[in-house]
Amino acid sequence: MLIDGGKRLMFVTNYSGAWDSYLNEFSELASVIGVNLIWTNTYIATDEFEGKDGVRFPNTELYTGRGARATLPFKAYVRRSQLETLAWYSAYPDLSVVNVIENAKLRDAVFGPTDVVALDLLLKRL
Repeated sequence: MLIDGGKRLMFVTNYSGAWDSYLNEFSELASVIGVNLIWTNTYIATDEFEGKDGVRFPNTELYTGRGARATLPFKAYVRRSQLETLAWYSAYPDLSVVNVIENAKLRDAVFGPTDVVALDLLLKRL
């Protein structure tokens, strides 16, 4: 989401696996094009007292090549820009997103129409 009147971009995520494999998904899958298009012109300024230059998103080629595919510079960029939270809320900490969605579909089927087709689908889901 854009914040500060469109001056900054904020990406919020929660991932339960390894940090490295999570970022590999951005680098290796088709999502790399979207990542490049969104972040290609972003820059992370450093504090003056650190004595370092800021960090730019890795260069892209026509917005679709390189960028996040350059895994080491991409991971360095992410590492520099991330803020770790100390706490977060999970309504169903023992369920995956797929489980939550399937349970919601089951709930909707139980409280939905009771025609023969809907009942058959409900029984198959169970």
